Amino acid sequence: MIHAGGIDLANRMKRGAVPEHVVTLGQIPDLCGIQEIGGRIEIGAATRHWEIENDPMLRCRLPMVAGYIAGLGNIRIRMQGTIGGNIMAGEPGYEMLPLLAVLGADLVFADWSTGGQEITAAREWVLPRASSSKTLLLTSIRIPLRPITVAWNRELRPALGLVASLEWSGDRVLHGAAAVIGDHRGPMVREHHFTEALPAADAAPRAANIAEVWADKFPDIDVLVGPDRDYCRHVLSVMLRRVLHTMLKT
Repeated sequence: MIHAGGIDLANRMKRGAVPEHVVTLGQIPDLCGIQEIGGRIEIGAATRHWEIENDPMLRCRLPMVAGYIAGLGNIRIRMQGTIGGNIMAGEPGYEMLPLLAVLGADLVFADWSTGGQEITAAREWVLPRASSSKTLLLTSIRIPLRPITVAWNRELRPALGLVASLEWSGDRVLHGAAAVIGDHRGPMVREHHFTEALPAADAAPRAANIAEVWADKFPDIDVLVGPDRDYCRHVLSVMLRRVLHTMLKT
C-alpha cells in the first residue's frame, strides 16, 4: 500500500485492512512543494494541506485555494493529510477533486508500467478499477492561472457540497463551472456558458434565474441527496444562487 500523510492508511486499517507492504512517499522531494511555472501553479502530490493553506505565493496567486483548504476537516487532518492522498483515496466526501475540477486543473501521473507520463483533466479523473493494467502514481497537480473567482457551499455536508467558479474578462462574466461534493463516481461537473460576456452588475439581479438553469444541468443529483428529484433540484439551485452572489460580489 502506498501512502504519504497516512490519514487514509490509518482509516483503512481501522476498518480491517492489513497491508503486506507499505511504501511511504512523503519524504520524496520531487513529490513535495509548490511552485509557479509558465502561467500555472504546480503542487507536488505529497504536499500537505497545511503547507498549501499557508504558502505565501499561493495565498497571493490563488487565495481561493488557501481559503477552501482552510475548511477541510480539522487542523490535525490538514497538518498530516496530503493533496494527492485526498484525490487518490477515492472517498466520495473528499473535497479536493471537485475544487480542482472547477479550477481547470490537470493531474500528472507517472505510469510505472511504461515509465511514461500521463496527464488527465481533474474533471475527467476516475480511479482505475482494481483489474486495470495501469499502475499510476500521482506526482503533481497543475492549476492554470487565469482570471476566475471561486466560491463554495458546505452547509449540507457530508450529504452534499458545492464548489463553483466564474471566469472573467475585465468586469464581465464569460463562463461558469460547478461541481458537487459527495459523488463516489468522481467530480460531477456542469458548466454554464453565458451567451455573451455579461457585466457583473447585470448578472447579479439574474443570479436566481442563472442558478435555476444551471441546476437543470444536474439531472442525476437525486443520486446524492434523495429520491425526490424536484426537492434535490431546488436544494442545488439555492446553493448555486448563494455561491453566485458570493462570486459576483468578490
